[in-house]
Amino acid sequence: MDENGMPAPGKCPHHGKGTECKVTPRGGHHIDEADPVHLEPADQKWYFWDETWADRLGPYDTEVEARAKLVQYCKEVLGP
Repeated sequence: MDENGMPAPGKCPHHGKGTECKVTPRGGHHIDEADPVHLEPADQKWYFWDETWADRLGPYDTEVEARAKLVQYCKEVLGP
């Protein structure tokens, strides 16, 4: 983790916390249930999980962009 609490590229944020990783039903992608936005180590791109945690949307080049798209998704798809 860096000084902002972000995982190092290619590292699972759970390993540093002493907990086991969780994966999606599709396999291979780490889930931090407290935060739907995540970095995919394989392509170094950012994604976010939908409201059911079944599908992820992205890729985005930065975490800031992924979070902005998550807010937009919530407003446009899920409504006010």
